[in-house]
Amino acid sequence: MSRGAGGFLFLLMLVLGIVFLAKYFQDVAVKPTPILYSQFVKDVEDGKVKSVTITDHEILVTFTDPKKGKFSTYAPSDPE
Repeated sequence: MSRGAGGFLFLLMLVLGIVFLAKYFQDVAVKPTPILYSQFVKDVEDGKVKSVTITDHEILVTFTDPKKGKFSTYAPSDPE
């Protein structure tokens, strides 16, 4: 293998490693923090919730205070 090809492979591996690490840490940072359903209800009643996204039983919560970030909780099962 020539010296130029070895340098190119090193740079390619370095770039792929950086992309992998950036993607890994981006995925970790996006996950919302879990909270209790009762705390979610209290925060809604207190006017602290900006938006809510409900998917099946999962509830994603965005607060009016941007410093709090995003949280998630699960709706209790309704037998009816």
